[in-house]
Amino acid sequence: MNKVYPFRKLRIVRTCDRQYTDYHMYKSFLKKDFYGRCAYCNLSDKSITTYFEVEHFVPYKKFEELHPELKIDYNNLMYSCKKCNQAKSNIHDGDFTTNLLFYNPVEVDMNKHFYRYRGKIEGKDKKAKKQIIQLKQYRPIYRLAWIVEKLQEQIEMLTEKMNKEKDVDKKRCYKTLIIRLNVVRNKYNTVFIACYKEDDEDGKEIIERELSTSVIM
Repeated sequence: MNKVYPFRKLRIVRTCDRQYTDYHMYKSFLKKDFYGRCAYCNLSDKSITTYFEVEHFVPYKKFEELHPELKIDYNNLMYSCKKCNQAKSNIHDGDFTTNLLFYNPVEVDMNKHFYRYRGKIEGKDKKAKKQIIQLKQYRPIYRLAWIVEKLQEQIEMLTEKMNKEKDVDKKRCYKTLIIRLNVVRNKYNTVFIACYKEDDEDGKEIIERELSTSVIM
């Protein structure tokens, strides 16, 4: 199996044409535009029970007096998982129009700067590598989440083939394989969910041990 994968499959396009005085009101639109995935790590909001958040690409608090509009500017808002939002915080370099420390997930093709190697988020250039460090995306939970997602994709693909299969023996083989993959997927998912809420080092040893025996490398 190929060890290198694209970072993201879908291109983000903003669709909201409304204006709100509370930036939280944009959350449903952001969820749609970002396909329910974190702007920075591509984690699906279906993967965790922790709510996703509305993140400001250019921290509005840095320009609160001169440019208060940044707080509710839809083009400045990102759909983000809690960990990426917390790690990015108010880190900023540049003026009120951009944040030079991070790639804008809407304006650039993230696949040109990031990729997955065995599920791990990697950077293709200096800025991308710094961004991974700033957002702490080197943490093994991101790779574990990717593995869980790939296993789910395999299960869905095999289920579709099983449903179309007419041969009884082949159908039985598909079912056996699906059951086995589900066991592995559920095991990894349980570890991921349990460790996602922990601090950086908590649960790291457990995850690394699980990843060392991963069926998807």
